[in-house]
Amino acid sequence: MDAESLSREKIDWVSLIARFWEKQITIVCVLIVTAVVLIRFFSGANLLEMSTGIDWFEWSILSLLLMGIFLFWHFSRKPPITSKGKIGIVVGISCEDKKERQRLKADFVMALKSEITKGNSQHFEVLELSEYHAKKITSQESARKYHKAMRAHLIIYGNARVRGHHGTEHYVIDLNASILHISIPQEVSNAVSREMRALIPQQRLFPVSDEVTGFSITRKSMGLATRYIVGVASLLSGDISTSFDLHLGLWDEIKKCLQDEQDFKDEYGYLKTKLPNRLAVEGVILANFVYRSKEENYLRKMERFLSVLQEVDPGNYEAHLLRGIYYFLFERDIVKAKEEIRKSRNERDVSWQFSDAFLTAYDGDLETAHKIYRRAFLGNVSNAAPLEVETFIQDVLEQEPSKIQLWYCLGMINYFSKGDLQLAKQDFEKFIEEARKANSFLKSIDYAATYIAEIEKN
Repeated sequence: MDAESLSREKIDWVSLIARFWEKQITIVCVLIVTAVVLIRFFSGANLLEMSTGIDWFEWSILSLLLMGIFLFWHFSRKPPITSKGKIGIVVGISCEDKKERQRLKADFVMALKSEITKGNSQHFEVLELSEYHAKKITSQESARKYHKAMRAHLIIYGNARVRGHHGTEHYVIDLNASILHISIPQEVSNAVSREMRALIPQQRLFPVSDEVTGFSITRKSMGLATRYIVGVASLLSGDISTSFDLHLGLWDEIKKCLQDEQDFKDEYGYLKTKLPNRLAVEGVILANFVYRSKEENYLRKMERFLSVLQEVDPGNYEAHLLRGIYYFLFERDIVKAKEEIRKSRNERDVSWQFSDAFLTAYDGDLETAHKIYRRAFLGNVSNAAPLEVETFIQDVLEQEPSKIQLWYCLGMINYFSKGDLQLAKQDFEKFIEEARKANSFLKSIDYAATYIAEIEKN
Protein backbone atom coordinates (compact mmCIF):
# COMPACT_ATOMS: atom_id res chain seq x y z
CA MET A 1 0.00 0.00 0.00
CA ASP A 2 1.51 3.36 -1.02
CA ALA A 3 1.82 6.46 1.16
CA GLU A 4 -1.18 8.15 -0.46
CA SER A 5 -3.43 5.17 0.25
CA LEU A 6 -2.25 5.02 3.86
CA SER A 7 -2.96 8.72 4.25
CA ARG A 8 -6.45 8.35 2.78
CA GLU A 9 -7.16 5.37 5.03
CA LYS A 10 -6.06 7.29 8.09
CA ILE A 11 -8.28 10.24 7.21
CA ASP A 12 -11.19 7.88 6.60
CA TRP A 13 -10.83 6.40 10.10
CA VAL A 14 -10.63 9.84 11.68
CA SER A 15 -13.73 10.98 9.77
CA LEU A 16 -15.58 7.80 10.72
CA ILE A 17 -14.76 8.15 14.41
CA ALA A 18 -15.64 11.85 14.40
CA ARG A 19 -19.01 11.17 12.75
CA PHE A 20 -20.00 8.63 15.39
CA TRP A 21 -18.54 10.60 18.31
CA GLU A 22 -20.84 13.57 17.74
CA LYS A 23 -24.06 11.53 17.88
CA GLN A 24 -26.06 11.54 21.10
CA ILE A 25 -26.38 7.75 21.10
CA THR A 26 -22.58 7.58 21.25
CA ILE A 27 -22.25 9.41 24.56
CA VAL A 28 -25.09 7.34 26.03
CA CYS A 29 -23.26 4.14 25.11
CA VAL A 30 -19.91 5.47 26.34
CA LEU A 31 -21.39 6.51 29.70
CA ILE A 32 -23.16 3.16 30.19
CA VAL A 33 -20.07 1.13 29.32
CA THR A 34 -17.85 3.31 31.52
CA ALA A 35 -20.29 3.05 34.42
CA VAL A 36 -20.59 -0.72 34.13
CA VAL A 37 -16.82 -1.23 33.92
CA LEU A 38 -16.10 0.99 36.93
CA ILE A 39 -18.91 -0.48 39.02
CA ARG A 40 -17.61 -4.00 38.34
CA PHE A 41 -14.14 -2.84 39.26
CA PHE A 42 -15.17 -1.11 42.50
CA SER A 43 -17.60 -3.83 43.59
CA GLY A 44 -15.20 -6.69 42.97
CA ALA A 45 -16.96 -7.85 39.79
CA ASN A 46 -20.21 -8.42 41.72
CA LEU A 47 -22.92 -6.14 40.33
CA LEU A 48 -25.56 -7.57 42.68
CA GLU A 49 -23.65 -6.31 45.72
CA MET A 50 -22.66 -2.91 44.33
CA SER A 51 -24.67 -1.06 47.01
CA THR A 52 -22.48 -2.58 49.73
CA GLY A 53 -19.33 -3.09 47.66
CA ILE A 54 -18.83 0.57 46.65
CA ASP A 55 -18.22 3.25 49.26
CA TRP A 56 -19.09 6.94 48.95
CA PHE A 57 -15.58 7.90 47.80
CA GLU A 58 -15.76 5.45 44.89
CA TRP A 59 -19.24 6.70 44.01
CA SER A 60 -17.82 10.23 43.94
CA ILE A 61 -14.98 9.19 41.62
CA LEU A 62 -17.46 7.41 39.36
CA SER A 63 -19.79 10.41 39.22
CA LEU A 64 -16.98 12.88 38.53
CA LEU A 65 -15.51 10.68 35.82
CA LEU A 66 -18.88 10.27 34.09
CA MET A 67 -19.52 14.00 34.36
CA GLY A 68 -16.06 14.73 32.94
CA ILE A 69 -16.64 12.38 30.00
CA PHE A 70 -20.01 14.01 29.29
CA LEU A 71 -18.58 17.56 29.45
CA PHE A 72 -15.68 16.57 27.20
CA TRP A 73 -18.14 15.10 24.70
CA HIS A 74 -20.39 18.14 24.92
CA PHE A 75 -17.67 20.73 24.29
CA SER A 76 -15.67 18.67 21.79
CA ARG A 77 -18.65 18.43 19.45
CA LYS A 78 -19.31 22.17 19.45
CA PRO A 79 -18.59 23.93 16.15
CA PRO A 80 -15.46 26.11 15.99
CA ILE A 81 -15.67 29.87 16.58
CA THR A 82 -14.29 32.56 14.30
CA SER A 83 -11.22 34.31 15.71
CA LYS A 84 -11.68 37.89 16.86
CA GLY A 85 -11.09 40.44 14.10
CA LYS A 86 -11.56 37.90 11.29
CA ILE A 87 -14.36 37.43 8.78
CA GLY A 88 -15.70 33.95 9.42
CA ILE A 89 -16.58 31.81 6.39
CA VAL A 90 -18.16 28.47 7.29
CA VAL A 91 -18.35 25.54 4.88
CA GLY A 92 -20.90 22.89 5.86
CA ILE A 93 -21.57 20.41 3.05
CA SER A 94 -22.87 16.99 4.01
CA CYS A 95 -22.28 13.80 2.03
CA GLU A 96 -24.09 10.48 1.70
CA ASP A 97 -21.04 8.23 2.21
CA LYS A 98 -17.44 8.45 3.28
CA LYS A 99 -16.09 8.27 -0.28
CA GLU A 100 -17.92 11.44 -1.26
CA ARG A 101 -16.88 13.08 2.00
CA GLN A 102 -13.27 12.18 1.37
CA ARG A 103 -13.26 13.51 -2.19
CA LEU A 104 -15.11 16.65 -1.13
CA LYS A 105 -12.61 17.33 1.64
CA ALA A 106 -9.54 16.60 -0.49
CA ASP A 107 -10.60 18.22 -3.76
CA PHE A 108 -13.09 20.89 -2.84
CA VAL A 109 -13.13 22.17 0.74
CA MET A 110 -9.37 22.51 1.21
CA ALA A 111 -8.94 24.16 -2.18
CA LEU A 112 -11.98 26.39 -1.54
CA LYS A 113 -10.27 27.68 1.60
CA SER A 114 -7.28 28.60 -0.50
CA GLU A 115 -9.47 30.33 -3.11
CA ILE A 116 -11.38 32.37 -0.52
CA THR A 117 -8.29 33.59 1.34
CA LYS A 118 -6.29 34.30 -1.83
CA GLY A 119 -4.75 37.73 -1.37
CA ASN A 120 -6.98 38.41 1.68
CA SER A 121 -5.75 36.01 4.35
CA GLN A 122 -5.64 38.91 6.82
CA HIS A 123 -9.42 39.24 6.53
CA PHE A 124 -10.71 35.66 6.39
CA GLU A 125 -10.88 32.58 8.52
CA VAL A 126 -12.45 29.58 6.79
CA LEU A 127 -13.97 26.96 9.08
CA GLU A 128 -15.29 23.55 8.07
CA LEU A 129 -18.24 21.93 9.82
CA SER A 130 -18.22 18.25 10.67
CA GLU A 131 -20.71 15.94 8.96
CA TYR A 132 -22.89 16.01 12.08
CA HIS A 133 -23.27 19.80 12.06
CA ALA A 134 -23.38 20.07 8.26
CA LYS A 135 -26.48 17.85 8.19
CA LYS A 136 -28.20 20.19 10.65
CA ILE A 137 -28.05 23.20 8.31
CA THR A 138 -30.89 22.73 5.86
CA SER A 139 -32.39 26.22 5.66
CA GLN A 140 -31.72 29.90 6.27
CA GLU A 141 -33.36 29.59 9.69
CA SER A 142 -31.07 26.78 10.83
CA ALA A 143 -28.07 28.61 9.36
CA ARG A 144 -28.82 31.67 11.49
CA LYS A 145 -28.22 29.62 14.65
CA TYR A 146 -24.74 28.77 13.43
CA HIS A 147 -24.07 32.42 12.54
CA LYS A 148 -24.52 33.26 16.20
CA ALA A 149 -22.75 30.23 17.62
CA MET A 150 -19.69 30.54 15.34
CA ARG A 151 -19.59 34.33 14.83
CA ALA A 152 -19.80 33.51 11.13
CA HIS A 153 -20.37 36.15 8.46
CA LEU A 154 -21.10 33.73 5.62
CA ILE A 155 -22.19 30.09 5.70
CA ILE A 156 -21.99 27.93 2.58
CA TYR A 157 -24.11 24.86 3.10
CA GLY A 158 -25.61 22.02 1.08
CA ASN A 159 -24.98 18.38 0.27
CA ALA A 160 -22.99 16.27 -2.17
CA ARG A 161 -23.86 12.89 -3.61
CA VAL A 162 -23.20 10.64 -6.58
CA ARG A 163 -26.06 9.92 -8.99
CA GLY A 164 -26.50 8.37 -12.37
CA HIS A 165 -27.06 10.86 -15.19
CA HIS A 166 -27.34 9.86 -18.86
CA GLY A 167 -25.84 6.49 -18.09
CA THR A 168 -22.76 7.76 -16.20
CA GLU A 169 -22.04 8.62 -12.57
CA HIS A 170 -22.12 12.32 -11.76
CA TYR A 171 -21.35 14.38 -8.69
CA VAL A 172 -24.40 16.40 -7.67
CA ILE A 173 -23.57 19.28 -5.32
CA ASP A 174 -26.44 21.39 -3.96
CA LEU A 175 -25.21 24.71 -2.62
CA ASN A 176 -26.80 27.53 -0.65
CA ALA A 177 -25.43 30.49 1.27
CA SER A 178 -26.51 32.50 4.28
CA ILE A 179 -25.02 35.94 4.90
CA LEU A 180 -24.94 38.00 8.08
CA HIS A 181 -25.25 41.78 7.95
CA ILE A 182 -26.94 44.57 9.87
CA SER A 183 -30.67 45.11 9.52
CA ILE A 184 -31.43 46.57 6.09
CA PRO A 185 -34.62 47.46 4.17
CA GLN A 186 -36.41 44.48 2.63
CA GLU A 187 -35.86 45.61 -0.94
CA VAL A 188 -32.10 45.84 -0.32
CA SER A 189 -32.14 42.40 1.28
CA ASN A 190 -34.00 41.02 -1.73
CA ALA A 191 -31.42 42.55 -4.07
CA VAL A 192 -28.58 40.94 -2.12
CA SER A 193 -30.39 37.60 -2.22
CA ARG A 194 -30.73 37.86 -6.01
CA GLU A 195 -27.02 38.51 -6.30
CA MET A 196 -26.26 35.48 -4.15
CA ARG A 197 -28.46 33.26 -6.29
CA ALA A 198 -26.80 34.57 -9.45
CA LEU A 199 -23.33 33.90 -8.06
CA ILE A 200 -24.00 30.59 -6.33
CA PRO A 201 -26.05 28.24 -8.55
CA GLN A 202 -28.14 25.96 -6.39
CA GLN A 203 -26.84 22.85 -8.07
CA ARG A 204 -23.58 21.77 -9.66
CA LEU A 205 -23.49 18.66 -11.85
CA PHE A 206 -20.36 17.12 -13.39
CA PRO A 207 -19.22 13.59 -14.25
CA VAL A 208 -17.17 11.59 -11.76
CA SER A 209 -14.79 10.75 -14.63
CA ASP A 210 -14.01 14.48 -14.95
CA GLU A 211 -14.11 15.32 -11.26
CA VAL A 212 -10.82 17.23 -11.30
CA THR A 213 -12.18 19.84 -13.71
CA GLY A 214 -15.60 19.84 -12.06
CA PHE A 215 -14.28 20.45 -8.57
CA SER A 216 -11.79 23.00 -9.87
CA ILE A 217 -14.43 25.13 -11.59
CA THR A 218 -16.83 24.82 -8.65
CA ARG A 219 -14.34 25.87 -6.01
CA LYS A 220 -12.98 28.67 -8.21
CA SER A 221 -16.42 30.19 -8.76
CA MET A 222 -17.36 29.67 -5.10
CA GLY A 223 -14.17 31.38 -3.95
CA LEU A 224 -14.89 34.38 -6.15
CA ALA A 225 -18.54 34.52 -5.15
CA THR A 226 -17.67 34.33 -1.46
CA ARG A 227 -15.30 37.28 -1.58
CA TYR A 228 -17.80 39.34 -3.53
CA ILE A 229 -20.70 38.55 -1.19
CA VAL A 230 -18.67 39.19 1.97
CA GLY A 231 -17.62 42.50 0.44
CA VAL A 232 -21.27 43.42 -0.09
CA ALA A 233 -22.07 42.45 3.51
CA SER A 234 -19.15 44.59 4.73
CA LEU A 235 -20.47 47.52 2.70
CA LEU A 236 -23.97 47.12 4.14
CA SER A 237 -22.51 46.88 7.65
CA GLY A 238 -20.51 50.08 7.24
CA ASP A 239 -17.04 48.52 6.88
CA ILE A 240 -16.43 50.13 3.49
CA SER A 241 -12.64 49.84 3.64
CA THR A 242 -12.81 46.04 3.92
CA SER A 243 -15.44 45.92 1.19
CA PHE A 244 -13.23 47.97 -1.14
CA ASP A 245 -10.15 45.83 -0.44
CA LEU A 246 -12.04 42.59 -1.11
CA HIS A 247 -13.67 43.82 -4.29
CA LEU A 248 -10.48 45.42 -5.62
CA GLY A 249 -8.52 42.20 -5.06
CA LEU A 250 -11.30 40.30 -6.80
CA TRP A 251 -11.34 42.75 -9.71
CA ASP A 252 -7.57 42.44 -10.22
CA GLU A 253 -7.83 38.64 -10.16
CA ILE A 254 -10.72 38.52 -12.59
CA LYS A 255 -8.89 40.72 -15.08
CA LYS A 256 -5.93 38.36 -14.97
CA CYS A 257 -8.08 35.23 -15.16
CA LEU A 258 -10.00 36.51 -18.15
CA GLN A 259 -6.69 36.82 -19.96
CA ASP A 260 -5.15 33.53 -18.83
CA GLU A 261 -8.00 31.08 -18.15
CA GLN A 262 -10.37 30.85 -21.10
CA ASP A 263 -12.34 27.97 -19.51
CA PHE A 264 -13.56 30.19 -16.68
CA LYS A 265 -14.91 33.11 -18.68
CA ASP A 266 -18.56 32.18 -18.08
CA GLU A 267 -17.93 31.95 -14.34
CA TYR A 268 -16.67 35.54 -14.24
CA GLY A 269 -19.27 37.17 -16.48
CA TYR A 270 -21.61 38.32 -13.71
CA LEU A 271 -18.82 39.64 -11.50
CA LYS A 272 -17.19 41.42 -14.42
CA THR A 273 -20.44 43.36 -14.84
CA LYS A 274 -21.18 44.04 -11.17
CA LEU A 275 -17.75 44.74 -9.67
CA PRO A 276 -17.07 48.08 -11.44
CA ASN A 277 -20.32 49.51 -10.06
CA ARG A 278 -19.50 48.32 -6.54
CA LEU A 279 -15.96 49.67 -6.68
CA ALA A 280 -17.21 53.01 -7.99
CA VAL A 281 -19.63 53.44 -5.07
CA GLU A 282 -17.04 52.35 -2.50
CA GLY A 283 -14.24 54.38 -4.08
CA VAL A 284 -16.25 57.62 -4.04
CA ILE A 285 -17.28 57.12 -0.40
CA LEU A 286 -13.72 56.36 0.71
CA ALA A 287 -12.12 59.15 -1.33
CA ASN A 288 -14.61 61.61 0.20
CA PHE A 289 -14.00 60.23 3.70
CA VAL A 290 -10.21 60.47 3.39
CA TYR A 291 -10.45 64.00 1.98
CA ARG A 292 -12.70 65.20 4.81
CA SER A 293 -10.62 63.48 7.49
CA LYS A 294 -7.46 65.42 6.54
CA GLU A 295 -5.45 62.64 8.18
CA GLU A 296 -1.75 62.22 7.50
CA ASN A 297 -0.95 61.67 3.80
CA TYR A 298 -4.65 61.95 2.98
CA LEU A 299 -3.96 63.14 -0.56
CA ARG A 300 -1.84 60.07 -1.29
CA LYS A 301 -4.64 57.91 0.02
CA MET A 302 -7.13 59.79 -2.14
CA GLU A 303 -4.95 59.07 -5.15
CA ARG A 304 -5.37 55.31 -4.67
CA PHE A 305 -9.16 55.48 -4.74
CA LEU A 306 -9.24 57.97 -7.58
CA SER A 307 -7.01 55.80 -9.78
CA VAL A 308 -9.38 52.85 -9.27
CA LEU A 309 -12.34 55.09 -10.09
CA GLN A 310 -10.62 56.20 -13.27
CA GLU A 311 -10.33 52.55 -14.32
CA VAL A 312 -13.77 51.22 -13.39
CA ASP A 313 -15.92 54.33 -14.01
CA PRO A 314 -14.04 57.05 -15.94
CA GLY A 315 -17.17 59.19 -16.30
CA ASN A 316 -18.10 59.21 -12.60
CA TYR A 317 -19.35 62.70 -11.63
CA GLU A 318 -18.19 62.66 -8.00
CA ALA A 319 -14.82 61.25 -9.05
CA HIS A 320 -14.24 64.16 -11.43
CA LEU A 321 -15.00 66.67 -8.67
CA LEU A 322 -12.73 64.86 -6.22
CA ARG A 323 -9.98 64.54 -8.79
CA GLY A 324 -10.19 68.28 -9.43
CA ILE A 325 -9.73 68.89 -5.69
CA TYR A 326 -6.81 66.46 -5.64
CA TYR A 327 -4.98 68.12 -8.54
CA PHE A 328 -5.45 71.53 -6.94
CA LEU A 329 -4.42 70.59 -3.39
CA PHE A 330 -1.59 68.22 -4.26
CA GLU A 331 -0.02 69.98 -7.22
CA ARG A 332 -1.81 73.37 -7.47
CA ASP A 333 -2.30 72.27 -11.10
CA ILE A 334 -5.11 74.57 -12.22
CA VAL A 335 -5.14 73.23 -15.78
CA LYS A 336 -5.66 69.59 -14.74
CA ALA A 337 -8.15 70.60 -12.06
CA LYS A 338 -10.22 72.63 -14.53
CA GLU A 339 -10.13 69.79 -17.04
CA GLU A 340 -11.61 67.40 -14.47
CA ILE A 341 -14.27 69.90 -13.40
CA ARG A 342 -15.37 70.53 -16.99
CA LYS A 343 -15.65 66.80 -17.60
CA SER A 344 -18.25 66.72 -14.82
CA ARG A 345 -20.62 69.22 -16.43
CA ASN A 346 -24.27 68.25 -16.13
CA GLU A 347 -27.71 69.78 -15.63
CA ARG A 348 -28.74 67.84 -12.51
CA ASP A 349 -26.24 69.24 -10.02
CA VAL A 350 -24.24 72.46 -10.14
CA SER A 351 -21.55 71.61 -7.62
CA TRP A 352 -19.11 71.52 -10.52
CA GLN A 353 -19.86 75.19 -11.20
CA PHE A 354 -18.86 76.13 -7.64
CA SER A 355 -15.54 74.38 -8.27
CA ASP A 356 -15.14 75.98 -11.68
CA ALA A 357 -15.84 79.45 -10.26
CA PHE A 358 -13.31 78.93 -7.47
CA LEU A 359 -10.56 77.79 -9.84
CA THR A 360 -11.28 80.69 -12.19
CA ALA A 361 -11.12 83.18 -9.32
CA TYR A 362 -7.96 81.58 -7.91
CA ASP A 363 -6.41 81.95 -11.36
CA GLY A 364 -7.10 85.70 -11.20
CA ASP A 365 -10.18 86.07 -13.45
CA LEU A 366 -12.62 87.25 -10.80
CA GLU A 367 -15.13 88.78 -13.22
CA THR A 368 -15.63 85.46 -15.04
CA ALA A 369 -15.83 83.69 -11.70
CA HIS A 370 -18.56 86.16 -10.69
CA LYS A 371 -20.65 85.13 -13.72
CA ILE A 372 -20.14 81.42 -13.04
CA TYR A 373 -21.22 81.85 -9.42
CA ARG A 374 -24.40 83.70 -10.46
CA ARG A 375 -25.31 80.79 -12.78
CA ALA A 376 -24.51 78.25 -10.07
CA PHE A 377 -26.81 79.97 -7.56
CA LEU A 378 -29.77 79.33 -9.90
CA GLY A 379 -29.18 75.55 -10.13
CA ASN A 380 -29.70 72.50 -7.95
CA VAL A 381 -27.12 71.73 -5.29
CA SER A 382 -27.09 69.73 -2.06
CA ASN A 383 -27.72 71.64 1.16
CA ALA A 384 -24.24 70.79 2.45
CA ALA A 385 -22.35 71.95 -0.65
CA PRO A 386 -22.18 75.73 0.08
CA LEU A 387 -20.79 75.15 3.58
CA GLU A 388 -18.25 72.65 2.23
CA VAL A 389 -17.14 75.12 -0.47
CA GLU A 390 -16.88 77.90 2.11
CA THR A 391 -14.71 75.74 4.38
CA PHE A 392 -12.49 74.76 1.45
CA ILE A 393 -11.94 78.41 0.44
CA GLN A 394 -11.19 79.40 4.04
CA ASP A 395 -8.53 76.68 4.24
CA VAL A 396 -6.92 77.92 1.03
CA LEU A 397 -6.98 81.53 2.28
CA GLU A 398 -5.30 80.45 5.49
CA GLN A 399 -2.49 78.90 3.44
CA GLU A 400 -2.35 81.68 0.82
CA PRO A 401 -3.54 84.99 2.30
CA SER A 402 -2.32 86.78 -0.83
CA LYS A 403 -5.28 85.33 -2.78
CA ILE A 404 -7.47 88.25 -1.71
CA GLN A 405 -10.03 87.57 -4.47
CA LEU A 406 -11.21 84.55 -2.48
CA TRP A 407 -12.80 86.91 0.06
CA TYR A 408 -15.11 88.01 -2.75
CA CYS A 409 -15.97 84.34 -3.43
CA LEU A 410 -16.83 83.85 0.23
CA GLY A 411 -19.05 86.92 0.15
CA MET A 412 -20.92 85.62 -2.91
CA ILE A 413 -21.50 82.20 -1.31
CA ASN A 414 -22.66 83.62 2.03
CA TYR A 415 -24.94 86.19 0.39
CA PHE A 416 -26.55 84.29 -2.47
CA SER A 417 -26.27 80.63 -1.45
CA LYS A 418 -26.31 80.53 2.36
CA GLY A 419 -28.26 83.71 3.02
CA ASP A 420 -25.90 84.69 5.84
CA LEU A 421 -26.00 88.47 5.40
CA GLN A 422 -23.73 89.31 8.33
CA LEU A 423 -20.91 87.04 7.15
CA ALA A 424 -21.39 88.12 3.54
CA LYS A 425 -21.01 91.80 4.54
CA GLN A 426 -17.81 91.02 6.48
CA ASP A 427 -16.36 89.05 3.55
CA PHE A 428 -17.12 91.79 1.01
CA GLU A 429 -15.68 94.47 3.31
CA LYS A 430 -12.51 92.41 3.79
CA PHE A 431 -12.22 91.99 0.01
CA ILE A 432 -12.65 95.73 -0.66
CA GLU A 433 -10.05 96.59 1.98
CA GLU A 434 -7.44 94.19 0.58
CA ALA A 435 -8.22 94.92 -3.09
CA ARG A 436 -7.83 98.71 -2.59
CA LYS A 437 -4.48 98.13 -0.89
CA ALA A 438 -3.36 96.07 -3.89
CA ASN A 439 -5.11 98.37 -6.39
CA SER A 440 -6.61 95.39 -8.16
CA PHE A 441 -10.01 93.86 -9.05
CA LEU A 442 -11.50 97.36 -9.41
CA LYS A 443 -14.72 96.26 -11.12
CA SER A 444 -15.28 93.59 -8.48
CA ILE A 445 -14.82 96.26 -5.79
CA ASP A 446 -17.82 98.10 -7.28
CA TYR A 447 -19.88 94.88 -7.25
CA ALA A 448 -18.91 94.20 -3.63
CA ALA A 449 -19.88 97.74 -2.60
CA THR A 450 -23.27 97.30 -4.31
CA TYR A 451 -23.89 94.04 -2.45
CA ILE A 452 -22.93 95.66 0.87
CA ALA A 453 -25.46 98.43 0.22
CA GLU A 454 -28.15 95.83 -0.52
CA ILE A 455 -27.32 93.94 2.67
CA GLU A 456 -27.47 97.11 4.80
CA LYS A 457 -30.80 98.03 3.22
CA ASN A 458 -32.21 94.56 3.96
